[in-house]
Amino acid sequence: LAFQLFDTDNKGYMTQEELCHLLSKTFNITERDTEKIFQDINSDNSGKITADQFESFTKRKSEYSNIFATYEELKLKEQQKSGEKEKFSNGHAAAELEQWSTQADKFSKKLQ
Repeated sequence: LAFQLFDTDNKGYMTQEELCHLLSKTFNITERDTEKIFQDINSDNSGKITADQFESFTKRKSEYSNIFATYEELKLKEQQKSGEKEKFSNGHAAAELEQWSTQADKFSKKLQ
């Protein structure tokens, strides 16, 4: 599941640039270190990390598995908060629409 969170465009792989951007932004890992991590994960030197390579890496390097699991938890919490905000804003919009509809009905009755 963590790989799917990293593979935001659902290509089935990650490039070095994508991984480096994510790790530096999320965990403030230096570009040099993220390049080393990428090279370690990209065992076939294809320039792309597949889900299988990612899983194999996290099994070999439990310290990174913990980092990726933390990222996964943070993303899930972020998505849950977004969903709650969306529900609130949709509910708020529905209440405003109901209010507007009631006022429109009153105005319409006055015109008759």
